[in-house]
Amino acid sequence: MLVVDNARMVPATVGETTETVVAGERVESAPGERDPDGRSSRNRIGSTVEPLSAGGLMGTGVDDQELTRCVFAAKQGDADAAAAFVRGTQRQVWQLLRHLTDGNSAEDLTQECYLRAFGSLGSYRGRAPARTWLLSIARRVAADHLRHRARRPRRAEQADWQRAAEASQPRTPGLLDGYALRSALDALDQRRREAFVLTQVLGLGYAETARVLGCRTGTVRSRVARARSELMEQLRERDPGRLAEPGD
Repeated sequence: MLVVDNARMVPATVGETTETVVAGERVESAPGERDPDGRSSRNRIGSTVEPLSAGGLMGTGVDDQELTRCVFAAKQGDADAAAAFVRGTQRQVWQLLRHLTDGNSAEDLTQECYLRAFGSLGSYRGRAPARTWLLSIARRVAADHLRHRARRPRRAEQADWQRAAEASQPRTPGLLDGYALRSALDALDQRRREAFVLTQVLGLGYAETARVLGCRTGTVRSRVARARSELMEQLRERDPGRLAEPGD
């Protein structure tokens, strides 16, 4: 388990079990709210963030009402509620960040997302479901990452080699799979990409996606439609026979 202790993330033992720590290094944390006893509420908040690529994908079967309850309990220093909130949202956060960024950074960015979320618990008022609030933070984490990456000199990265390797592998059935989708998504306008991933990959409704993105529901529908059309066109260009209409 990870707990915040004196502005750093450290491994913590619960009972006789030491839980998985994703980031071994110490990470600076923002000051939290003060409890009546003078301690920072973040010092008593724990979260479990398992390495997703190593089989740590968590389920997302927890409903929004329960997740929101967990966040309010975490604000009061309930470490179990904080851990339950992470377990109930971790997979969607990781999926969103994986599809909005280069993929290789998804685990680190997931960690950053939860650091930001727990650092801003004091400002959460429940005006939106906790899942929506968290995905909005994840979206900003992705945007910050992309802006930072754009400022760096372009060089051959591991992602380039990985994509080349994936491209050389036999194709698997299905439209939304592997290298083809990854490459096609990368070519989308960022706003359309966000709307498409939230609705078509994570399975959010249009109204909830609109809350995450801070726009109208009709705008989300338009962005998704444009994204779907552009993706289909890109995939047709890459493999004309694969998406040919019946009878062509």
